[in-house]
Amino acid sequence: MHDEQNIPGLLNRRIDMKYATTITFYDVIQHIKAGEIPGFPLQADVRLLIITNFAIIEADLVDPDAVSQEINPENMKPELYKALINGVTEARNSAIIEWEQENNLDKIALINDTSYLILTNAVIIPHANPEARFQMGEMLLFTDQIVGITAGHIPIPPPQKPNWEKLLNAAENE
Repeated sequence: MHDEQNIPGLLNRRIDMKYATTITFYDVIQHIKAGEIPGFPLQADVRLLIITNFAIIEADLVDPDAVSQEINPENMKPELYKALINGVTEARNSAIIEWEQENNLDKIALINDTSYLILTNAVIIPHANPEARFQMGEMLLFTDQIVGITAGHIPIPPPQKPNWEKLLNAAENE
């Protein structure tokens, strides 16, 4: 996916520590779950948990270097999405290379110098209302939104039944 000649100098000479830390952490989780690291058993439902200022995101990571640009008719949606990500990344890189060539490289600076993670099977759990979960098949998360990471699984709580008697008594007392 990443051809060295097609990566702009502005992007090629930077390291996003949140990106590097998150993908390394996720890789270690996968190795532990596969039993490759003895002494650290994890349950099968343990996933990457990304903490942001507004929500916790439970998801799996997509390795951008393993993404195929070919569309597989048996699995159209994920392959189409992956092809879209590749296309957008290549178009962005081409545009930045063109800007670098048109201008003096010393005069250009990136103002949003963060990477993104490609997440799949993402569940967004808002801090304000954890019961109002959003499920996303795939999503991009810009790494500047990451406050922390951990591993685990947040089970879906059973629905709360309203206490009608308490609500009626409160209404009568007003």
